Amino acid sequence: MPIRFCCLRCGKTLAIGRRKAGTQVACPKCGQEQIVPPPAAPPGAGAVPPPLPTPEDDAAEPETIMVYDEIPPLLDAPSRPRPGDCPNFRLSENGTVPFTDTPFTGTPIGPEWLLLRRRTLYLQAGLIAAVGLVGLLAGYFMGRFDASVDLVANHRDSARQPVLVEGKLTARDAGGHATDDWGAVVVFLPQTRRPDVKISTAGLGPDAPAPPSDLPAVARIRELGGVYARADRQGTFSVVLPDRGRYNVLLVSAKANRPEGSLIEQVDLDELARYFHRPERLIGCRQYRWTVRDLANRARLDHAFRSR
Repeated sequence: MPIRFCCLRCGKTLAIGRRKAGTQVACPKCGQEQIVPPPAAPPGAGAVPPPLPTPEDDAAEPETIMVYDEIPPLLDAPSRPRPGDCPNFRLSENGTVPFTDTPFTGTPIGPEWLLLRRRTLYLQAGLIAAVGLVGLLAGYFMGRFDASVDLVANHRDSARQPVLVEGKLTARDAGGHATDDWGAVVVFLPQTRRPDVKISTAGLGPDAPAPPSDLPAVARIRELGGVYARADRQGTFSVVLPDRGRYNVLLVSAKANRPEGSLIEQVDLDELARYFHRPERLIGCRQYRWTVRDLANRARLDHAFRSR
């Protein structure tokens, strides 16, 4: 077995081949120069000199000074000597190891291990905990913000009171005969809102086929909070307004015409022009009705156009 002894300065357990006994070596850890002590006699051996090393022993012993913790497993002992077991190791007066704050581990350290100070581990654990806490708080406040936004949106939606409006439109000829005014135009526009850009009337008149709901002009009316609809084959319509309030209502007949040479009232054109571009194209030569209605809950709107 190699000679094992403790460094006089740093207290590291060192090991070197027995042939190096009595030679001067330097500690690989702290550089302290010291003499390799002779190998310890086995227990109960008395004055009998230790046996000479065999070639096999020499081959297994290190030729240079090594720290015991770094000896390969072949040379390692089951356990590392404690400071009190080293005859050449001296403790300070208060019983602590001089010149070092590294405790004995008692376990050989392999190359796959990394030694860290306990304080470093504590700092890393504290940093991980701090990052986790910050993430938890960030998630908490973001959740509260999203909940507040949803609460405000739900409150606004709950404050709204949709209005159902139903009605029937008819057209009467000069003889007083009434027919269902199917295809007639029905438009509700909130009086308190105006479009930033005037709405095109192309495809909205009663002479044009019923436009799809995704027609840009129809979508613009819907964005304002209004409704565009057409009367069905029975001349009836049913719409739901998004909220109660005051609305401008435009009804344009598909069956009844205005008298020849009759013009649209200028005041009506001026008010319609706040919403539409070229509103006269929407009405054309047909009979129309432009009114203001206060609508809430459920309302009924019937009208009979008269041909002249």
